Amino acid sequence: LKSFVGSSMDAEATAGLLQQLRESVLNFRAGEEQTEQSGIPKHVNVYMFGPQGSGKTSFIRTCFRALMGSQIPKEISDLEQSLHRSDDGTSLYSVYKLTDGVCLHDTRGQREYTPEEQEQLRLVLEGRARPNSLIKQRKRYWLLLREFWRSDERMRKTFSRSVVLDQATIDTEPHFVFLVVDPNQQELLLEDEDFRGCYAELLREMGERGVPYAILCTHGDLLTPSMRAGLARLPALLLEAALQDADDPVAVRKALSTLVSGSVDGRYTSTVDALPESIRVVTNYTSPPGVVAARDTEQDMHCLLVLLNALRQAETFVKDRAAGTKTSPESTLEVSDVECSLL
Repeated sequence: LKSFVGSSMDAEATAGLLQQLRESVLNFRAGEEQTEQSGIPKHVNVYMFGPQGSGKTSFIRTCFRALMGSQIPKEISDLEQSLHRSDDGTSLYSVYKLTDGVCLHDTRGQREYTPEEQEQLRLVLEGRARPNSLIKQRKRYWLLLREFWRSDERMRKTFSRSVVLDQATIDTEPHFVFLVVDPNQQELLLEDEDFRGCYAELLREMGERGVPYAILCTHGDLLTPSMRAGLARLPALLLEAALQDADDPVAVRKALSTLVSGSVDGRYTSTVDALPESIRVVTNYTSPPGVVAARDTEQDMHCLLVLLNALRQAETFVKDRAAGTKTSPESTLEVSDVECSLL
C-alpha cells in the first residue's frame, strides 16, 4: 500500500487514486459475455468464513463504506445492531449486493468447531445454503421409525429443505473465500486443535474445488509485532493440519500450495512485511459513517485493494469454470445420496 499512498502524495492525488479504485470496483464484471450460454455469472460471490467475532460482518460494512463513503445503505450501517445478529455474532447466512457485479456472503461464525458445524460449513461452501436462513441441522423426528434408526453421523448431514437450495449452480457457489481471523484470538488461532482441524478440512475442500482464497486479518490497527509473528505461523499450521490423515497428501499440498508460499498479482495486493502472501490485513471501521478520521482515506484504499485482488482471482475462477478447465464439484447433499437426507 505504501507504493500507492506514500508520504509524498498530496491530498488531491490521494483522492484521485481513491476514486480510481472505487470506479474499478463499481465497474467490475467477471466477463464480457455474461449470459446463460456463456456460463459466466452476472456477479461474483465473495464468501466470508471465520470464527465467532472475527470481524466478518464488520468487514462487509467496511467494504461498503470504502466504496461509497458515508452514503451507504441503512441496512449496512445498521449491520452491527441488525436483528440478523445475536448477542454473540452473526446468526443468519446473509448475502449483500455490493455492486451489480459483486455479492458479499456473510456466514455464521463457528463457536465450538464440532462435526455439526463442519457440515454447516460444507453446505454453505457447496453453494446450497438458502440466503437469510439460520443454517443448522434438522432435529430428529423420534416418532418416525426411519428416524429412530438413523445414525448420529447421518443426522449431522440432514438439513431441512427450508434452508437448502434445490441445487448449487455457478451463480450460487463461492468464487473467492476469505478466511477471516482476529489476531487478538492468538490462543484460538495457534493452539486450538479443533479450530485447526475444522478450517484445515475447509481448506482441503476449497483446494479440491479450486476455489481461490486468502486469510483476512481484520484488525490491522491492533497488530502488534508479537501478534504479527503469531499470524505468520497460521498458514503453515493450517497446511500441516490439512495434510494429516489426507488420502493423498501430495495432491493436498499441491492444491494448497498458495497457502504458504503462493504468489498473487502484486498490482492488487497489499502485503504486510514478514507475513505470507496468503494473508491480507485490513482495518475494519468501528465508528459511525458520519465520523471521519485522519486515516480513513488510507483505510479505504487498503480495503479496496484487498477486495480488487479477490475479485480478479474470482474472475479467473469463473472463466475457468465456464471454459471447462475447472469442473463443477459434485454435491454431497443430493437427495439420492444415502449419506444425506433432505426432508
